[in-house]
Amino acid sequence: MESGILARRLLPLIVLAVGVLAFGLPASAGIQRADLLTTPLHGVVGPGSTITLTRQDGTSVTHLDPGTYAIVVEDKSDAHNFHLSGAGVDQQTPVDGMLTTTWEVTFQDGKTYKFQCDAHPGFMRGSFTVGTVQPPPVVPRLNARVTSRTISLKTAGGVRVGTLPEGNYRIVVNDATKAQNFHLKGPGVNRKTRVRAKATVTWKLRLDPGKFVYRSDQSTRLRRTFTVKSTPPPAALPAAATAPQSPGPRLNARVTPRTISLTNAAGVRVSSIRQSTYMITVSDSTRAQNFHLIGPGISRKTRVAATAMTTWSIALSPGKYVYRSDRNRKLRGSFTVTSVPPA
Repeated sequence: MESGILARRLLPLIVLAVGVLAFGLPASAGIQRADLLTTPLHGVVGPGSTITLTRQDGTSVTHLDPGTYAIVVEDKSDAHNFHLSGAGVDQQTPVDGMLTTTWEVTFQDGKTYKFQCDAHPGFMRGSFTVGTVQPPPVVPRLNARVTSRTISLKTAGGVRVGTLPEGNYRIVVNDATKAQNFHLKGPGVNRKTRVRAKATVTWKLRLDPGKFVYRSDQSTRLRRTFTVKSTPPPAALPAAATAPQSPGPRLNARVTPRTISLTNAAGVRVSSIRQSTYMITVSDSTRAQNFHLIGPGISRKTRVAATAMTTWSIALSPGKYVYRSDRNRKLRGSFTVTSVPPA
């Protein structure tokens, strides 16, 4: 009698232990994954100009534990879409339709994920972190100032800028006069404040190697220069420790206010290329558009409202790829990557 009762009490524990051994996973991992899938997140875009990602209790998602989640997405507008992207994730609804769907996605530890409307990424967007995230790199600050008689560009320590290493900078511009303006010009950069208006603005710029000039467009006397030097490459490993590597084939991408293109090194438009790792030099010469490359496992883009010259090293797998501007549906192209036949 007692032995029968004891057997019935031990039976659930035995079944649980067998399940853990059979699948090679801790029981807590399976329970946690089940919890994440049965308590989905909610992504909503529209019907107005709003986009949100929330938990079941309605609080905004700003940080998550790593794992696999279910996301119920409600696209309530045919003028917007919900686009979720990040490491291992690139899911989106169509811009020109309405849709309710459920995605199952896995968020990786230490990564940041973004969601946005591709038609309006400037103001319909959000992001969240997952697990243990490294702090963002420190962006050096520069202070620019123009008055009716002086112009200057100094470091945060108050030293006049003469030479800088290449990199990203945050430039706080204090235009204290209506008689002048502050105009910064150099490789890939042409930013200025307005004449006849006072302003304090912050520019986030990438300064590439070369000579830069800052001046007032109203006075030839208010003019100075500085130089940006290239950062030396890291020391190479001994020859015995690594094999020499050559850069992959080069492609040239370009977007202007009215055109977008992707060409090979000979200047021919790309329509079909072989599977390989490519060096793609992107020239984004307009603040009105951006260059966005999408394909199997790929979603890389430049920023809207900023110009840039950058190089991507990307392994292109077989499949169809689209390059476009997120601000203009007419600026769009596509190409196909074919597999390399076996030797």
